[in-house]
Amino acid sequence: MRNVLGSLREFCLKVARHFYALAVGVIGGILGIISAVAGDLQKPSAKPPQPPIPLWIWVPLLAGGFLVAIIWAFHDVRMERDAAQQRAQKAESDLKNTRGELERTRTDLDNAHADWGKTQREREEARRELEAATKPVLLPLEPWYLQEEPYRQPDEREIEIEHRVGIRNPPGNPFVVGVRLEWKGMSPANPPIEGSFPPIDLPQPVPRLKGGDPRIGIDLPPGHEEYWVIATAATGSDGLIHVGAFSRDSMGGFYRGLLWRFDPGRQWRLSYRILADNQAPVEFSIVMTAVSGKIRCKLE
Repeated sequence: MRNVLGSLREFCLKVARHFYALAVGVIGGILGIISAVAGDLQKPSAKPPQPPIPLWIWVPLLAGGFLVAIIWAFHDVRMERDAAQQRAQKAESDLKNTRGELERTRTDLDNAHADWGKTQREREEARRELEAATKPVLLPLEPWYLQEEPYRQPDEREIEIEHRVGIRNPPGNPFVVGVRLEWKGMSPANPPIEGSFPPIDLPQPVPRLKGGDPRIGIDLPPGHEEYWVIATAATGSDGLIHVGAFSRDSMGGFYRGLLWRFDPGRQWRLSYRILADNQAPVEFSIVMTAVSGKIRCKLE
């Protein structure tokens, strides 16, 4: 009921705004009242009484005034409704535009984030490529052997000849740490051992020329070479060649491990591996043959 009364109040206020139309209707009503009162005051006669104000004057004024006020009130309500709809449509359009702008902004942010990630990856790749390009090339350690001193070193009597392998760190390389030489194996695997020397278990560390524990490596500067003793060969008065591994001074004047007879026409391959703490292993072989009563070594 309150809603109905509220609507009626709003309707009356709308109608009251068009007072000029209401004034016309009120005038028509007043004229109708005057006409009715004047007709009642006339004297009775044989003719029907004539109203002083014709009906066709005051009735259109009365009806037309109020009808125009009501129509204008309805027109005001419709215009307000249309304005409210236009505002709502504009607000909805603005909201859609705002949503579109937010969506475009989010897309731009996503694209910017993707571009930033791509830039970071490209920068990281460029950094790695630059590091790889500027990083010095690490060359492998180089084993060396020649048929001359200091690789082939005879003693003062030129009876025993000590064979040494040199290991070089190429110039431009960094310091190589913990360089050591390991004897991996030999082929054939069972040489004719002389005397009571027991066979040696392989792999076995090879002693350095300068001595020290062969299991402990040394630091090798770039462009520097150190020597390891791999064997000592001697030719007896009977013409037989004997080879001992490693050096006659390795263990207090005696051969360490194998001492085998090198018969003419035989050949042995000794396999080695260079080890270091900051370098990849390097493997090589020394092929021993007898030439004119002397041992000749060839590095492969």
